[in-house]
Amino acid sequence: MPTLGRLPDGRLLLLWTNQSPLPELSTATGNGEDAFTNRDTLHAAISGDDGKTWRGFREVGLDEHRARADYATWGGPQDRGHHQAEFVPLDEQRVLIAYGQHVNHRRLAIMDTRWLLEKSRTSDFSNGAGDWTHHTFIPVPRGHCSYDRKPAASVVPHPSRVGAQVLDIRFLDDPELVNAASGADYRAGGAAWNFPAGVTGQVTVRFRLPSGSGGAHVSLIDRLFNACDRTAPGFAAYTLQLAPGAGPGSRTLMPDTDYELRLEWSGTGAGSTCRVSIDGHPAGSITLKNPAPNGLSYLHVIAAGEEPRPGIQLQSITAEVR
Repeated sequence: MPTLGRLPDGRLLLLWTNQSPLPELSTATGNGEDAFTNRDTLHAAISGDDGKTWRGFREVGLDEHRARADYATWGGPQDRGHHQAEFVPLDEQRVLIAYGQHVNHRRLAIMDTRWLLEKSRTSDFSNGAGDWTHHTFIPVPRGHCSYDRKPAASVVPHPSRVGAQVLDIRFLDDPELVNAASGADYRAGGAAWNFPAGVTGQVTVRFRLPSGSGGAHVSLIDRLFNACDRTAPGFAAYTLQLAPGAGPGSRTLMPDTDYELRLEWSGTGAGSTCRVSIDGHPAGSITLKNPAPNGLSYLHVIAAGEEPRPGIQLQSITAEVR
């Protein structure tokens, strides 16, 4: 349910949930068996040319209850999530936003519209993963069209650097994440992170591949996909797979080794490419898979393979757009 309104200075502000739900299951009947997997955040974008172009695409709110083990029924069976927003201007730069349905999910936020025009963001997990979407689902509907959740990734100490943290992503060994009757299988651990949208820019990822790693897919996308959604790489603008003993390019990645991956995209329309480098050395390029007219605003990382094993450990991420 998008909210569109005009600010006192004439600009347009858009509030909506820029998130794709999990793919519909083959057993779905339209009664919401696999619904409510795209209500964990609220996004904002702003336009200074009456809607021709937009800036921002940032997460105003990321539901702090998104990974609760009792998400589906906590506080009662009513609708829940972070959509359905309203706003009122407070002054020349700030707006007051009300959003959310269930009493435990409703919030008031004051947003400075200049925040939507920023061009960079960084995460190093020193304060955990509070700004990441990193949960998966127990695929048994409960309450009102909801699933309970579990962590799809976890922050752990860096294996060799004292005081440093990493986000550990792996293919999970948890049969509770599988529903054979519906065909749901949400064991692929993953994480997604939002940054200001840009039609050109770069994302730098410091990572390591633990021993026994089955690799991971790293994707740049224009919207939020659930951390455990294995279809995300197919909808990405740019995506590549990292695995021990493989590329990208002529580089061969080794296990238990720290690397710096840089993805620098030159556009998000037909014919655009993304240059790849490892530790500052060129490692080929990626051709655009899916157009993204408003730019890219998400990094999505998910464990590869079909069996429980380590995937990838993220150390820090920096995004810069132009």
